[in-house]
Amino acid sequence: MSLCTSRRTLLKSALASAGVAFGMPLFVPSRLFGAEAPSNRINLGFIGPGSRGIAVLGNFLRVPHMQVVAVSDCFEERRTNAVQAVDRAAGGKVCTAYRDFRDLLARPDIDGVVIATPDHWHVPIGILAARAGKDMYIEKPLGMSVEQDFAMREAVRRHQRVFQYGTQQRSMGHIHRGCQLIRNGRLGKLSSINVIAPGGLRGGSTVPEPVPPGFDYDMFRGPAPERPYTRDLCRGWAGSFFVSDQSLGFIGGWGAHPLDVMSWALGDTMACVPVEISGRGDIPTEGLYDTPVTWKLTGRLADGTNWSFGTGTDCTTFVGERGTISLSRGAWSCDPISLWYEDPLPGETALPVSTDHSADFVNAIRERRDPVSSIDGAVYSDLITQLSYIAVVTGRPVRWDPVACTIPGDEGQRRMLRRAMRGPWTL
Repeated sequence: MSLCTSRRTLLKSALASAGVAFGMPLFVPSRLFGAEAPSNRINLGFIGPGSRGIAVLGNFLRVPHMQVVAVSDCFEERRTNAVQAVDRAAGGKVCTAYRDFRDLLARPDIDGVVIATPDHWHVPIGILAARAGKDMYIEKPLGMSVEQDFAMREAVRRHQRVFQYGTQQRSMGHIHRGCQLIRNGRLGKLSSINVIAPGGLRGGSTVPEPVPPGFDYDMFRGPAPERPYTRDLCRGWAGSFFVSDQSLGFIGGWGAHPLDVMSWALGDTMACVPVEISGRGDIPTEGLYDTPVTWKLTGRLADGTNWSFGTGTDCTTFVGERGTISLSRGAWSCDPISLWYEDPLPGETALPVSTDHSADFVNAIRERRDPVSSIDGAVYSDLITQLSYIAVVTGRPVRWDPVACTIPGDEGQRRMLRRAMRGPWTL
């Protein structure tokens, strides 16, 4: 027998022999050898089924040929609710809860993980997942620093992992169409790119309170600095997005979406990262939430294209020699409209197609390929977030060196390319 004989062939042979031995025909259900075969099913672990994470979990529970077999969260109630949701969808007991995500990563039967934790945990858990041999889907934004972004990409490449970024707009047909037109030069030379995203919030309680029962607060803080527990720090979604030692705010938490559209349209390379960024933002000085509420930035790309990034709705607008294309989550516009309906030309770049972001990740694990939102797109769009945040916080123009990957001439800004982590957590 060949050493390359598949498990499916071995199983069929063994079952057939057993039937002959007992002198009876043996009928094996086709589901054992088709798409539903246990050997074909993808097992996922889910880390962080909180306010945002529980919605992401619901999306995955609709994906066929996949099963969530484990969840992990610092809140006992969230673990319990997530396990119940998974078991209910599966029609039986299939899911195990873990307080410590490292116990989940240690399971050899898990193929990939979905990381939907607060932002400060995305990269540290992602790197540990890569080292554990797990593929990963990471909710946006990516890292808390430029250093974290590059470390995540290095881990994905070193361990040859499948990576899907939670920028679901790449799985929308109109976003795909618009980005493909721009990528193939249908607008001609671009003169400007204008990005807008929703702003942040003010407020949040700073009054220390006892840590609630069933909540591992120390694990929740993880690599973030120590601080007293307060109600708004951990409950709900606002604390996860608007506290600066856990997030960069909506400049990344929502900005990741329209900035990712920009990155995809321009090719997911360093060329999409502005080399100059200047402007101002409004950062609260009272209350718990201390990330930018509004911002208004301008700059330019290395090729001279003008760029702006401000607060508003959610839109990425490309202005070129032949017209304008605007893309948002729920709409698109094109002027002249005839550009939108132009047929593809021979030799044009065809962007990967996905109509379901969660299913694309599961299928990519099975097929060992890049999903539609790969690690490069995540890194380059997040670099724009990081540099924009630095410009807002310091109030000084950022001059980015895309070759040396640093900010020359400003030591204070350069230090912000890294972020200290509370021990024992490291990159």
